[in-house]
Amino acid sequence: MSQASTCSKPVPFIQGKVDCIHEAFSACQCRSFADLGGVWGVNGYYTFYTLDHFPIDQAYLVDIHIYDEVKNRAKQYPELTLVETSFHQHILSGEVRPVDCLFLFDVLLHQVSPDWREILRLYVPFTSHFLIYNPQYRITPHTVRLPELGKKKYFRQVPVAQNKHDINLLFDQPDEKLDKTGLLRKNFGVYWQWGITDGDLISHMQELGFYLQWTKDCGKFPGTRAFNGVAFLFSQHAH
Repeated sequence: MSQASTCSKPVPFIQGKVDCIHEAFSACQCRSFADLGGVWGVNGYYTFYTLDHFPIDQAYLVDIHIYDEVKNRAKQYPELTLVETSFHQHILSGEVRPVDCLFLFDVLLHQVSPDWREILRLYVPFTSHFLIYNPQYRITPHTVRLPELGKKKYFRQVPVAQNKHDINLLFDQPDEKLDKTGLLRKNFGVYWQWGITDGDLISHMQELGFYLQWTKDCGKFPGTRAFNGVAFLFSQHAH
């Protein structure tokens, strides 16, 4: 546990994420973790918070872009490895070793290719605990692909400004190829892609061999009436 730095709260700071971390590292006695997508918007806050508050043997911070500010701060933590790539690519590269738990904070709603279900399945061999915080859908009993609702309903439910040109392109040019990988705009992870329900998430995790150990409903997600922010701790069933 490093005392090299203190964490200033990110905007937005989510108490439910911190509560989930404390549950995993206190009740489950975890000693290693990988924070997936933990840079954008928070500059690795929850990685550094965990390192500052618990004895950690190994940690990974994984994101497609890791800013210099994060890289410089990470130098204070010899137990931390930065992995600058996408979630599924690093699995194939072997850059991340199995860990006690994975952080998936505000990332599942963006995953399309592979989708959020496949991301979870891919990581099953790498961990015993999933820490998930996600805006959970409250409009329908089952998960929906939000762009398929159409532009009008999408903008009514998702907290984005309708005059943002790039968001409008999600509907105006959905099949545009964005880069040399051939990724289509409609599958681009920057957009809010899914309305995931509690029931579907819990059911999928059960199919993967993980049970719901702890959860906390953090109330309405800012800027929307269709979603509640919810924290989950899933643990692997004993063999």
